[in-house]
Amino acid sequence: MRNLFWDSCVFNAFLYDEKHIYDVDSIVQYLDEARQRQFRIYTSSIILTEIAASKIKVRGVGSAMDFINDLMGACVEIDASVNILNLAGQLRDLPYRKHQSGKRKLTTGDAIMLASALHLEEAYGARLSAFHTFDDGGTKGEVPLLSYHEWCEGFSEAQLTLARRVIDLPRMKPVHPTPKLKM
Repeated sequence: MRNLFWDSCVFNAFLYDEKHIYDVDSIVQYLDEARQRQFRIYTSSIILTEIAASKIKVRGVGSAMDFINDLMGACVEIDASVNILNLAGQLRDLPYRKHQSGKRKLTTGDAIMLASALHLEEAYGARLSAFHTFDDGGTKGEVPLLSYHEWCEGFSEAQLTLARRVIDLPRMKPVHPTPKLKM
């Protein structure tokens, strides 16, 4: 079984029915295949704080917790342990910079998501096929996840060693490699 890690924005794109912005068809296909045990989707339990119940537009889903429970074990939430939070704090403390730009920060939520994915691989040996996110910037002052590697200029060797753990994660948009034909 292949393992995926989903950032909260992937769940939000589906639950908020954001077809006009994102490839929700691929998300639906991944969810269907996860239910069929072709994939296991991991995420951080902080998604429960990042999904706004008032914005859920998909009918019959209920709350974010109802939705996760309905995936019948195909989605596994990783709780933010002391080790994960410590790693997230280290990632947030890096002096992110690109070219002549000012310093940027990794948001707390993004740092916890990345640290959860790293911890999953390192502590439990669950190799990830992909870390899915749509986060490629757009919010001033924040480090984008898809182009994270571009914001590591001028790091010391120790800082780069820490950042390399994220850089080596296969971060990509959740675009299914074999999309179903639309009829």
